[in-house]
Amino acid sequence: MRVTGQIVHRVTEDALIHFFVSNEKLAKLLEQYEEAKAAGLELIGREELMKRMQKKANELIVAYESERKKRSKFQYDIGIQVKRGYAQTSLDRAKEFMFEISKILKS
Repeated sequence: MRVTGQIVHRVTEDALIHFFVSNEKLAKLLEQYEEAKAAGLELIGREELMKRMQKKANELIVAYESERKKRSKFQYDIGIQVKRGYAQTSLDRAKEFMFEISKILKS
């Protein structure tokens, strides 16, 4: 079955959130990256590290949700023009998101 129309973006978002946040996969992937990067430097306890990574995962999801809503508003609400500031914020968030995902995929 293929999902079409406006709902496809919501279904995709819900799947990403479930896959990466609900089961803490994104936090765990970020934790693994940080652990590899900081090999041997146990300056921060594992519990504190997990809290930091879960916070980062939540920040990424909040930014993603904000951008999804913004994109939907501009795409489906006729008459709304995209302002340069909104576009720049979206670009900055996309770059950060891609940077974090790239780190995960490389590890």
